[in-house]
Amino acid sequence: WGRAGHKPFYLNAWGRAGHKPVRPSKILIKNSGLADLVVDRNKFGEHMQEKFDTAGKGGKDLGKHMANYLADIYGVDALIGELLQTVDDLGLRNNTIIVWSSDQGPAPAGSKTDELRNMLGYAGGLRGGKGTIYEGGVRIPFIVRWPGMVPAGKINEHSIMSALDWLPTLCSISGVSYNEDLFEGEDLSDIWLGSDRSRVNPMYWARGRNNAIVYDKWKLFYFPDKDVSELYDLEVDPGEFNDVSGDNVEVTNALLERLKQAISVNYGKQKRSGKPAFFDPTKPLPKIRPPNFEL
Repeated sequence: WGRAGHKPFYLNAWGRAGHKPVRPSKILIKNSGLADLVVDRNKFGEHMQEKFDTAGKGGKDLGKHMANYLADIYGVDALIGELLQTVDDLGLRNNTIIVWSSDQGPAPAGSKTDELRNMLGYAGGLRGGKGTIYEGGVRIPFIVRWPGMVPAGKINEHSIMSALDWLPTLCSISGVSYNEDLFEGEDLSDIWLGSDRSRVNPMYWARGRNNAIVYDKWKLFYFPDKDVSELYDLEVDPGEFNDVSGDNVEVTNALLERLKQAISVNYGKQKRSGKPAFFDPTKPLPKIRPPNFEL
């Protein structure tokens, strides 16, 4: 593509930095300026301490392993910088939407090899990480650059989005039609452009036999083997420390009804493997509508 005559395009760029195995080059470690890093555990939340305990077994140097992880992330920053500069140099800055995100939260650390000890990603005090449906596993960064359209420097800590929303949102922005009945995602283009509203329908997850649903500030977990529910107010407790289901029975029951509906519709008689049942991509998907309670 050049400054003149370029055609519309869509590009996915997948990176693996920060993913196991983390083994940054010596040049990355040097350029990051982190070679002599010292970790102050007091600056990290409670949920991170277990990871430090694992990586530090046997008196291992946490500073060294944290430096290795951060150097790997530094490499991501450098590559993204090159991508942004290339878009600018091609004269495409003002009419190119660039979105950066991740697939899930930081993976757990190990103690058997240096590469596993290097897995010191921090979810900012959130509970859980990769492979869990707690916030540390499913709440991830999401950055949009579109000069003149997306407010520079704006931080949205309220709206909840999913990768399922990408296609409807990009179709809306680019004026491409699609069959809304065949997609679970929502058009959140106004949120990308600066709004901080709530999504219309709840989002839900199933991980093995554990399930969760989130709607506005409320997140409910359901553990069918024990027939137990937990409710968290993410607005005041993003770390998911305090189960408030007993104080919010109406919210708990309404969300549990919708979550069980989602499990029934999308997973049938859910097997222990947690694998979703086959569905026909040519037929409309059932929508899980908002629960019946006042926000």
